[in-house]
Amino acid sequence: MAAPRSRKPPRRPPPRITPLDPELHELAVVLNEFRLECNAKGWFTLPWRNGRNAVSLATAYARTFVAFRSGRLDPSLPTAMSDGFTTLALRFGAHLQASGLYWTIDDIRDDLRTVNHPGVPALRAALRCLQLWLSSSDGGGHGYNIVLQDTLVDVSEELVLEWRCHDAIGVGSQLDGSPADKQRRAFRLAWERGLFHAAYALPPARF
Repeated sequence: MAAPRSRKPPRRPPPRITPLDPELHELAVVLNEFRLECNAKGWFTLPWRNGRNAVSLATAYARTFVAFRSGRLDPSLPTAMSDGFTTLALRFGAHLQASGLYWTIDDIRDDLRTVNHPGVPALRAALRCLQLWLSSSDGGGHGYNIVLQDTLVDVSEELVLEWRCHDAIGVGSQLDGSPADKQRRAFRLAWERGLFHAAYALPPARF
């Protein structure tokens, strides 16, 4: 008795291609018209929502100019730089609200004027941003940009993207397999194309 012939499975119908909504196309055209330059001028145009992120960006950039040993500052750094980094390392705890801290930072920034080190401008910028945050005098988030735009001209796009992502959707830009990756990818897609307004229009990341 002959073996039954094998039958090929029925062909799957070709996937349906949903036509692009003409209104979405129009929206994309408008967004593209408001594209900003992918450099310091563009990166520091939109106001910051939380000054902590502006401080963190400037601090991270300042740290690229100094050596750390086992997480500690190089002991050969000038005292003013050590004092500056120590103040920034306190982060944003309640102790930062202590009376007189604003003026202590002012003294450190003045001392840094006499220090010849490539990391000084970024360090002074980080401390100035911290002062703006402490005094709630950031001009609706624009004040940080005034400080950063002239100082962080050589900062990497990746570092700016990291802290702008924190500022816009509440998490950093690095994918970690969590549900927040959906917003992370959308933010990176918009930001790397200069669509900063669209990036900041994204909803907060969900976990």
